[in-house]
Amino acid sequence: MMKRVMSLTTAAILCASQVSALSCMRPDAARTFQWASDAEESYVVLMGEFAFDAPNADGSDMNNPQEISVPARFAGSYLGADGFVGGAALDLMITFTCAGPWCGSLEPNGEEMIAFVQQADSGYVLEIGPCYGNTFSNPRAGAMQQVESCMRGEGCEEGALMR
Repeated sequence: MMKRVMSLTTAAILCASQVSALSCMRPDAARTFQWASDAEESYVVLMGEFAFDAPNADGSDMNNPQEISVPARFAGSYLGADGFVGGAALDLMITFTCAGPWCGSLEPNGEEMIAFVQQADSGYVLEIGPCYGNTFSNPRAGAMQQVESCMRGEGCEEGALMR
């Protein structure tokens, strides 16, 4: 019986260590806004929907996955001095990145969201990592008001409104 308890305990510890190996901070729209504002790269803040074909796994080793980029089309609003205003559709790339076996994912043709998109020399790029710090689902629940407040300089406190 003792041997069985030790085996179960060992298995539980191994499973727990694998599950807790990736530690992500809770996404926060104000923190992400500040990060994008301070970055050397240029970012635009978009609110709307992204249409793309689901990425295909290339059969690589699950313990060492590669990043995958797919073309996408955005439709929605852009953040400016007056808040979110409608704009033309935008073609961009979505890059899914990994940290070990944990990879970012996003439902194709999914829900409305706020996204912080890099404006690179090659075009616009939305990076989706395993911790999802650049996107906020259900933006009308608070993230929209938070980033608009940050843009106006009225207050951009981390933790005021969460994902």
